[in-house]
Amino acid sequence: TSSLLECVNGLLKSFLNNRRAFRSQDTAQAYLNLFVLWHNMRVYARGKRAGKSPYQWAGIDPGTDDWLALLGYPAAD
Repeated sequence: TSSLLECVNGLLKSFLNNRRAFRSQDTAQAYLNLFVLWHNMRVYARGKRAGKSPYQWAGIDPGTDDWLALLGYPAAD
C-alpha cells in the first residue's frame, strides 16, 4: 500500500470504529461527505505534495481555502 492510502485509512479509523454511533445511514453518509470535503481542502504540510491541497493538485478552484466557509459558516479571523 502507499503511504497516502495508509494516511487516509488512519484518518478514517475512528469513524469505522464508531460507525454504530450514527442514528442512520444518512447521518453516516453526511459525515463521510464532510470528511471528503475536509480532506480535499486541507493543504499538505510536507512531502512531494507540500503546499497544495488535493483540489489544487486536480486544478479545482472552490473559490476559498476555508472548507467551513463553503458550508456557510462565517470565515475565521
